[in-house]
Amino acid sequence: LLNAREYRTMVNESYINAGESPLFTDAEVSNPQYDTDWIDQILASNSIVQNYQVSASGGSNTTSYFASLGYFTQEGLLKKGSFDRYSARLNADHKFSDYVKIGANMSISRTVSDETTYDNSIYSPWPRALVNRPDEPIYNADGSFYNTSYNNPARMFLPEMTNKISKVLTTLYAEIKPIEGLTFRSAFGIDYTMLE
Repeated sequence: LLNAREYRTMVNESYINAGESPLFTDAEVSNPQYDTDWIDQILASNSIVQNYQVSASGGSNTTSYFASLGYFTQEGLLKKGSFDRYSARLNADHKFSDYVKIGANMSISRTVSDETTYDNSIYSPWPRALVNRPDEPIYNADGSFYNTSYNNPARMFLPEMTNKISKVLTTLYAEIKPIEGLTFRSAFGIDYTMLE
């Protein structure tokens, strides 16, 4: 990407190549009032990803279980944006005899994502940062966002949205083997999702 001096030099060259007078004076080219790095304004300095898992399993000749807890967090590439997931899982089964077995599988998760209203769009901060002029400021003198030529990318982080999703998946089942090679299985499941 061009800095403000390079940008103004290229603009002047395009005017000269079109047979017109340069838009900027030599003083305006060599000493622009603003030199904004729009990419630097939207990118986070570090985007950390962390993933933690703990699990336990065990059982006996007739009963087995597996349980796990998890936490995953990821900071966004942009200055605003993150994703967190909390999860728990439990699987258990019990064999009453060689003919009857019951079990349950359950998983619970909660995700929280912070994003901007412009995420996943050609109008998101990323493409806007690529096309904005480097010789335009971020803020006006009064502290409000400057209206740039192509939507001020720094302003596009407002408003921020938080999406929360809770999910529960549960399956209860029973298996009956009346004779060798024949198994009847009946299952009941719940898939519940709540959006906030």
